[in-house]
Amino acid sequence: DEADLRDLDAAFDIDGAWLDALLGGTVAPDPVIHASARWSLGELDGTRLSFTDGAAAPGSDRWWFAAAAEASPDAVEDGDVVGSVVGWADDHGARWAQVCDERGDPVPCKLEGICAGPDGRLVGVCDPDDVERPGEWLELALDGPWPR
Repeated sequence: DEADLRDLDAAFDIDGAWLDALLGGTVAPDPVIHASARWSLGELDGTRLSFTDGAAAPGSDRWWFAAAAEASPDAVEDGDVVGSVVGWADDHGARWAQVCDERGDPVPCKLEGICAGPDGRLVGVCDPDDVERPGEWLELALDGPWPR
């Protein structure tokens, strides 16, 4: 049922060669999907969380993800942003924590990009949904409790 799918996110494990060809500008056939999984990340202050990006965690079976809680009618339209989370996922589930500043206060941004370095450092970029403002670069320190 389509209504049941609106509250779910999905992740796909695709063939790396296909992605390389696509990014290189080569016309590629449909991707080979090795695995897929449905996810329900929950809510942040009453607004549904939805994946915005993912990145492999070097040396691990886990993967990092960014998700935002944005009150929008669909994946294209912008809406009021409650905040964002960063987390990791594996075959057993996911854990996440809200993105906060150095004082521990929630950052009201839409984290839309995440990258994991080989040193375990995570960086991200927030989209202000304003063509007059550049995105904000974040260095993400992963300390404290992971509540979910």
